[in-house]
Amino acid sequence: MPPNPLLLNIGSRGPFICRSCLASIGKQKPNPRLLRGYSQSLLKKPQNANATDADGKRQAQLAELLGEGGPTVRYFEQEQGGKIRQMSGSEEFEEEQNTLDRDLERRLKELEEKLRDSAALKKALEKYGLKEKVDELERQYDEDVEGGAQDARWGLPKIERVGISSSAHRAIARLNTWLPKAFSRVQSDKLESKDIKNTWKYYSSLRRSLSANWKNVPQEVWQALWEVLSLSGDINPNRMFHVYTLAQDMVAAGISLGDEQELLAMEAMFIEGHQAKAVENWKRAVGTIGSKQGISKDYWELGVRMCSLHGDVDRAERAIAALIKFPDCDARALIHFIRTCAAREDTGEKAWTAYRQMRELLGRFMTIEDYDEVIACFLATGNAEYALHVFVDMMFSGAVELHGRHKLPSSVKNQFFFGKWLKRLIGAGDLEGAYRVLLLMQSHGVRAAAIQANGLIGAWLRADTAAGIQKAEELAWKMVESRLNFVRLRQREASVDWPVRFSESGYTPDASDLTFVPRATLETFSLMAENYRRRGLYRDLEKLWVAFKEAEIATDSFMMNQLLESHIAEGHGERARELYRMMVDHHTVPDGHTFMSLFRSLAVNSYFWPTLSEEQKEEDIALCRQIFRDMLESSWVFEAEGGLNEAQARLMLDSFRKSKDYVGYIVSLHALKEVFHFPISQIIVLQMVAEIGGVERVTSRNQAQLVKASRRIEHMVAEHRAAMMREASAELTPEEKVEELYAVLERYYRSKIPQLEDEFEEMYDTAAEEMGAYDDLVRKRSRGRR
Repeated sequence: MPPNPLLLNIGSRGPFICRSCLASIGKQKPNPRLLRGYSQSLLKKPQNANATDADGKRQAQLAELLGEGGPTVRYFEQEQGGKIRQMSGSEEFEEEQNTLDRDLERRLKELEEKLRDSAALKKALEKYGLKEKVDELERQYDEDVEGGAQDARWGLPKIERVGISSSAHRAIARLNTWLPKAFSRVQSDKLESKDIKNTWKYYSSLRRSLSANWKNVPQEVWQALWEVLSLSGDINPNRMFHVYTLAQDMVAAGISLGDEQELLAMEAMFIEGHQAKAVENWKRAVGTIGSKQGISKDYWELGVRMCSLHGDVDRAERAIAALIKFPDCDARALIHFIRTCAAREDTGEKAWTAYRQMRELLGRFMTIEDYDEVIACFLATGNAEYALHVFVDMMFSGAVELHGRHKLPSSVKNQFFFGKWLKRLIGAGDLEGAYRVLLLMQSHGVRAAAIQANGLIGAWLRADTAAGIQKAEELAWKMVESRLNFVRLRQREASVDWPVRFSESGYTPDASDLTFVPRATLETFSLMAENYRRRGLYRDLEKLWVAFKEAEIATDSFMMNQLLESHIAEGHGERARELYRMMVDHHTVPDGHTFMSLFRSLAVNSYFWPTLSEEQKEEDIALCRQIFRDMLESSWVFEAEGGLNEAQARLMLDSFRKSKDYVGYIVSLHALKEVFHFPISQIIVLQMVAEIGGVERVTSRNQAQLVKASRRIEHMVAEHRAAMMREASAELTPEEKVEELYAVLERYYRSKIPQLEDEFEEMYDTAAEEMGAYDDLVRKRSRGRR
């Protein structure tokens, strides 16, 4: 079969002699004049002018064959299975070529359609504000295209491979392909984090190989690497490491660094841990970079930062003296000097002088954040007095001067002014600084307000660190002791005869220990109770409760709830109910969470209720009714809280269900509707009919129960509507839907009571009276409506 004409001239349709025919007629050279359009390899003349007789004979035979009516051509085709088939003639062959032409035209049209669709897609994306997606697709396309055309487009020479190990040639090709693209994105401000990562990945894999012959790396490539790897911003978190490594390689390659590059290399060396060497390089550059216009200001700013962080205070002072001569210098560089001097006992005054210098240089451009940073420098190093002076400057804009004064003015020496400071520090998370402010207040005879100390205790507990919790407990117990001392003093004061003469005890408190604390309040006890309950420290909670009773503070429900939960967690439900009775007798007002805790204290809610004995369930029936009676007597509490919530209603109904008190269940259901005006939901009805603990998580175990309950509810709803003479598809108001759900649930649990109606009514009246709902339910409606 002839070769694919697409590889030759598509327009050629001349005769052709296949290899099998040539083999059958011998090896004679064909006449070039007759076959010049078919094979260039046949146009070559014999190199030997004296051809052999055999060649002459073969040429004669071929000429005789060609003279008999022209050449004979046979066409063959190889099918998909590999089988070779002889074609019928030139007509079939030309038809096959026409088919190929039509297929080629079809593919070209499809390609044109795809290109047209791509252009339309690009316009549509740009129209709907997705230009970033278009740019990303174009960048991805550029990344897939390899070759030297793009290198020439961006004008970067390639890294040569001379003297480089062959194993690194592929990595060099990757870097040669990638670097021009990344460099072009730097120029167009389109560089992304992945571009920097890939550039560093390709370059770092080649460093050892390139070190054998640094001359292979052109200077333009070094500059491109620097532009990419030294870019500042969040997209380059490892910038200083990249700069430090690249600067070392450039120096090793004999590339001279520019002034800005040299400064950045010094900073990178300092940050990467080579501080002494970086400072030494900075000192050597004082005669070159330090004296050049346009760069000397940056040189002295870098010197202030590095010398301050290195602890060279004297040299940092000289650098500051040179820096402030520039009118546009960045005065915030002095913060590093302030922090270093504030950390030393003998240089605190220098830190204060530097702060005043910075404030003068910044002027009206000094921000609240600048003040906060300076205050944090002083507080972190124990210089609370200087921190107070800075805070007063911030609050009074320099109108009140404290530096050099031994007594605080009345506008400062009060708990309200210090309270603003404490609130700001606690809000910023500087809890250690807030504690130092409390010590400072103590030294000036100002006692913090209880609400301020409680705020610090709560912040320490929320931080949930071992050190923070320990400090919170220490401060809280000091406040409790302060409250107990106050109560004891009040009791002694009532029992002594006046006048009383006081005498000095001679006790001098430790200035480093916080003793001048406010008295504990109910919030203090509540914070500690929640802390002990959450951590399971029930013994400490009991100790706190004893102190709470001695403190003679009016109780509230929160403290009671914490104690109830602690007893329930230990499995002492009976003790929790006894505590509730005692606190109610002492006029503690319960809330909704109190009754939830009481219901959780029942055995049916504390243990796996199907395993409980009938005696335990009978006991829980009486307890359930008594808790409900207390709950009904405190119904006004729920009105103040915005009504009963679903969790409370579900727990109450579930308690009656588990104890199998179906009569009490129906009474509580009526009370929910008539007294609490609770709008029952479909979720609660589904759970109660399915008789499972919850429907929030559907498992394979309760799925069948839920499906069965759902069908049963639908059936009961249809029967209820039929009894009410309503259509099954009728639209109901929200109130009518709630009524319908109550009716369905009541009917379901009424079917569990085998007694007849008269007997049920007697049982209902007895239960309503025991549960405290007789007046609200029985007397307000006739028995026929039940």
